[in-house]
Amino acid sequence: MRKWQILLISTLLFLMLTACFNEEEVVSSISDVVLNGVVIKDGYFTDTRDGNKYKIIEVQGDFWFAENLRYSDSVAMPELKKNIWCYDNKADSCKVYGPLYSFDVAQEVCPDGWTIPSASQWSNLESNVSILNMYGYIEKNGTSLKSIKRWVEEDSIPQGTNRIGFNALPGGRRSVEGGFLPTGKYAFFWGTTAIDRETAYGWTLSYNKDVFEKGEFYKQHGMSVRCVSTNYFDGRYVQFTLDGLLDESFVKEIPSTTTELDYMGQKYSTMQLNGVTVMTENLNFETGNSWCYNNESDLCKVYGRLYDYETAQKACPEGWSLLSFEMLKDIGSRADDADLRAVGYWYNESANDMWGLGIMPSGGYEIDTKSFFDLRYSSYLWVQDSLGETCETSMRFYVSEAFSACVPQTTYAQRAYSVRCQKD
Repeated sequence: MRKWQILLISTLLFLMLTACFNEEEVVSSISDVVLNGVVIKDGYFTDTRDGNKYKIIEVQGDFWFAENLRYSDSVAMPELKKNIWCYDNKADSCKVYGPLYSFDVAQEVCPDGWTIPSASQWSNLESNVSILNMYGYIEKNGTSLKSIKRWVEEDSIPQGTNRIGFNALPGGRRSVEGGFLPTGKYAFFWGTTAIDRETAYGWTLSYNKDVFEKGEFYKQHGMSVRCVSTNYFDGRYVQFTLDGLLDESFVKEIPSTTTELDYMGQKYSTMQLNGVTVMTENLNFETGNSWCYNNESDLCKVYGRLYDYETAQKACPEGWSLLSFEMLKDIGSRADDADLRAVGYWYNESANDMWGLGIMPSGGYEIDTKSFFDLRYSSYLWVQDSLGETCETSMRFYVSEAFSACVPQTTYAQRAYSVRCQKD
């Protein structure tokens, strides 16, 4: 073989090996992970394409934008120029409500690692709200999803509560002909499912209805976009990083549905839960064998008193009794722990108090050894029901990694726990 042939073959082999090495390096490089990864820091995702930040909520394992998408870079995506609109063609509307996108553009416009919600994801979102409303609140799904502000008020239609933080804004809609349905009255969101060449499914809210509805729309309508996370996007798995806790401040802004109970000179908030009126605060009435945690009266004001079981049975107001274990167990099977915890009191545990129960980590008291335990870590509540031989009439209701558990009276007869009451 001649020298030039050997040199040529060597060069080709070198180039092939270099190409393979470079290809592997690109796939696994740090820059590629950063480019294609999803990082949610302190409850917000930053779109690296334009610097916009979006508040994020979690719904049954899906991470959702709690704001309408605001991306409108027609340089990066030239097709946006004729398929993206601001309401009434005013740029200020895009800043508040986000742009209105055609169906085809909506499928491509979410940041890398995010997609338009599928029909099943929209259904999961609605189902999560339905469970809350079935067992905790008397309101329709549309009311729960609407933002508290910016909706035109209509007689007989409740104000939006933003109960899960979705914060649906009334961004209006652009028609095929170029006209606009007004902001303040309507919200339209695209999904992923096309019906035919001209139409596709979307989801809508209206100022004069309290329901969340699926509908059929022309693909050239301009509608709002919400993005939802997926760990598999565009043929590859996406690195997903949750850095810090999600922002759950929306919980404190939910319009109150509680009432008040005046008992022994103190007022307690109450709410309807599965048709029963229950206290949403621990009892703080000094009677019988009861203690403040660490014998500090200021802690009683925050966490309520700790009662032995005999005292707990008599502590509720006349016409009220200890909470039902069966009811609490039923709720526990339908809610995440975080949905039940009071916000701002649990040590190193997420809490959003989605149901309004405000379960407090008030700990307990070991009567024999005169020792207190678990403040800010666990909640123990005396309940009224008997569950047979394995769980007698005295039992604990426990919130931590598992929502509920019961133990025989003989085991915990020498302990003191918190008390909540329900109306008979």
